[in-house]
Amino acid sequence: MISKINQTIKLNLIGVIIFMLFGLVSNANESEGWIKRGSKPDDYEIGTIKDNERGKEVHFIKSIKNKIDGFGTIMQSISPNKYKGKKVKLTGYIKTIDVKKWAGMWMRVDGPAGTKSLSFDNMGKRPIKGTTKWTKYEIVLDVPEESTNISYGVLIHGSGQAWLDNLNIEIVDFKVKSTSMNNTIGGWFILGSKPNSYEVGIENDKERANDVKYMKSIKAKIDGFVFLRKDINPEKYLGKRVKLSGYVKTQDVKKWAGMLMRVGNDGKDKYKTLSFDNMQNRPIKGTTKWTKYEIVLDVPEESKDMNIGFLINGTGQAWIDDFEIEIVDKSLKSTDLYLTKGAWIKAGNEAKSYEISMEKDSERKNFVGYLKSTNASIPKKGFGTIMQCFVADKYKGKRVRLTGYVKTKEIEKWAGMWMRVDGPKKGKPLSFDNMKERPIKGKSDWTKYKIVLDVPKESTNVCFGVLIYGTGEAWIDDIKFEVVDKTVPVTNMLKK
Repeated sequence: MISKINQTIKLNLIGVIIFMLFGLVSNANESEGWIKRGSKPDDYEIGTIKDNERGKEVHFIKSIKNKIDGFGTIMQSISPNKYKGKKVKLTGYIKTIDVKKWAGMWMRVDGPAGTKSLSFDNMGKRPIKGTTKWTKYEIVLDVPEESTNISYGVLIHGSGQAWLDNLNIEIVDFKVKSTSMNNTIGGWFILGSKPNSYEVGIENDKERANDVKYMKSIKAKIDGFVFLRKDINPEKYLGKRVKLSGYVKTQDVKKWAGMLMRVGNDGKDKYKTLSFDNMQNRPIKGTTKWTKYEIVLDVPEESKDMNIGFLINGTGQAWIDDFEIEIVDKSLKSTDLYLTKGAWIKAGNEAKSYEISMEKDSERKNFVGYLKSTNASIPKKGFGTIMQCFVADKYKGKRVRLTGYVKTKEIEKWAGMWMRVDGPKKGKPLSFDNMKERPIKGKSDWTKYKIVLDVPKESTNVCFGVLIYGTGEAWIDDIKFEVVDKTVPVTNMLKK
């Protein structure tokens, strides 16, 4: 689940332009409150000119070079204060001549420093090209309460000329569809493995006496989830323990739903989770009334990223409201599921033939990880696993012992707890054990198993879980890692 929630960002032309609008500033000229920006601002000219059709002076931007590998924009920025918590519509009239690549009206709503844009649209999906007459265009975006700035204007990518007039921002009803390109609603990103299988919106709730966000499945069967995420700047929480609280109401949630919070230290080429909870060990199911839920996590000093949100796995509907973060005393117990208490993901060469979940176990008296085959027949060498991975930094250069409790039922071939230590070369683990030489078969009660492996200094990740070859069911609980003395024998299968 963690790896899916963290969807890979693929830079394309539109994404590059979003980046440029944030970061590249020139010392180019101004025109009556409008300024020139872009990736190639010096290749464009801005100003005003009398337009007979509009009957007044209008602003323009035009290329002054025949070939431009980049874009220029004429823009303004304003305070978002009177629009906070609202949905706004930017309207404007544009005329173009000889736009070789594309042009567009654009608007961006910025959040606090250290967070991504809250909503953005540059008409990249409905571009203006060539020569066009005066035409009215519209952009509709949410302006969340935490907004710090609104910028808007007209851009040209490549060569050409554009005139603009009467750009105006007005508040509209929440029911008006947003045109945001980064798929947001009210400053929350709409993500997940199957976001298009859900309807996401804002509606008034009589019981809460205000507008609330909702997510609703629009397909009868969904093998995936939707996730509403809000990015938070962690700076003021560094070194603290925090509590996320929020109100949730659900209807007909078939699998499970949960509030979510993640603290990380992500970089350009890494995704490092420091603490995480998605309530997978205490899931919300079925139909529930408005209920207050809480997540408590530590925010280490090295934290750079912080996200909160809510997800629905499978079908159903949920409403959420009043999510708040506060600093709490360290005596308040953490609900952190990372690394070993939850946040499981499904994998294997026949992953599609298995399902995973968290189930309440009467003997263990808590929710445990669960893996079950869903097909009556699995290919000869096919297997599925419920698993987690984490960055190896803490254990580099040490010998570690993984212990965990496993229970099985009707295992056709064999099952086993497993652990793998990855190195810099993909597909070439440094150490590995999946209990193949001491397999679990058939039916077994809760039993404690252990694996001992070295974690070399060049290690990158440690992965672990329980797997099933063929059909059957397996449960896993109480996973623990501990550093042991080098005299403790390793169970590494790669050394044999």
